Amino acid sequence: MVRAGIALITFFFAGACIAAPPVPAFTTPTRVSIIKVSDKGYPQEEPFLAGSPQGALYLSLPHTRALYRSDDRAASWLTLFDTRFGAGQPNDGGTADGAIADAGLGVVHWLGLLGAHPVSYQRSVDSGLHWSAPMALDTIASPDRQWIAGDAAGNVIAVWEDKATQQAVSRHSSDNGRTWSDAQLITSAWAYAGAPARGALAGEFFVPMSINNGPDSFCLEVARTRDSGRTWKLSKCIRYIGGLMGSNTAPGPLVVNFTFLAADEADNVYVVYAIPSLTGDVGSPLAPVAVYLSRSLDGGDTWQPPIRISGGFHNAVYGWPVAGARGRVAIAYYEDKGGVSREVPSVWSTRLAYSEDADAAQPHFTVGVADAQAHVGTICNECGDFSRLDHLGIAALPDGQVVVAWVRDGPVNPRNLDIVTARTTNLHLR
Repeated sequence: MVRAGIALITFFFAGACIAAPPVPAFTTPTRVSIIKVSDKGYPQEEPFLAGSPQGALYLSLPHTRALYRSDDRAASWLTLFDTRFGAGQPNDGGTADGAIADAGLGVVHWLGLLGAHPVSYQRSVDSGLHWSAPMALDTIASPDRQWIAGDAAGNVIAVWEDKATQQAVSRHSSDNGRTWSDAQLITSAWAYAGAPARGALAGEFFVPMSINNGPDSFCLEVARTRDSGRTWKLSKCIRYIGGLMGSNTAPGPLVVNFTFLAADEADNVYVVYAIPSLTGDVGSPLAPVAVYLSRSLDGGDTWQPPIRISGGFHNAVYGWPVAGARGRVAIAYYEDKGGVSREVPSVWSTRLAYSEDADAAQPHFTVGVADAQAHVGTICNECGDFSRLDHLGIAALPDGQVVVAWVRDGPVNPRNLDIVTARTTNLHLR
């Protein structure tokens, strides 16, 4: 069963209806920053949110080159650096992008693109106030799609794409980023990697992958390591996803932007992605797009049939999950009111789907609205609107609440962008 909002439509999966989890309720959104037309000409941003085991939150604006920390559960934000205004000590490890991971106890990891090196790593041991000198993890000419994740034991995984070969590359550290292994391919196939996530087992990490099996023939797969990145094992094809975004030659669904995943404390794995809904024209990138969930209940060995998360005949994109205790999952995404095509302007909201039995045969989800009008227009990079780029942000707090970061149209000039966050008040992710 999926219940969308307090007074909105309820969707039922087949089977008995049991008590649904609470509909996510949110604090009033907090504006962290505003990106003005006068600052950047054409404002665009994709907030990246990371949480510490001790509760600190880090919000990276990778294209603005600004970083913020919250120590009060997203009620307020401290500017660690902002290159627009010369505030703080900026790291130099990425002028075009930046992914961040918090290992806890003040140790923060940063992986950036096209700064001091093509792929640069930096670490902070004082919760983001100061940064080590940039270290080159790769010197290739055309890197992209870089991500980083770490655990409390000091294991760190860095992943990026070599655009020249269309292959996913990784390096790992077992001493909290002080030293690094040699670079290795996760797979020799043509592949796009999403953000890695920690598993429930020691040294376990998962990476969502879009694997090319031929012209415009991609499969969604997951790479898993249980030795902190020394070796990787690929799942079988979880779902055929056709060509990647912008392609209109594939006979089947087209994955939109990135795929993301999370693992709960029982090592169930949840992969979230957006493809044209099966009720639409699955051969066209202009079909209404829906957010789907694929689940593994055995640590990534086998996979269950996909579940549609977004409701009704609407477009929904940029789904990103977090997980906590067994079966407890939250998924943030944007959804429009129109449902015709992402090329047709519409009103977009920021939503959060929540389940407390996501590992069940017939899981129950409720959907709360964090922002009923985050954007008026399109969210469609291949259609020419790059303002939201490729993702929003989400992180879980130790107390079981969830924080979402998204981009909102400016209240006076909608071409300006507000970066806002909000925290749930009634969830039980832990």
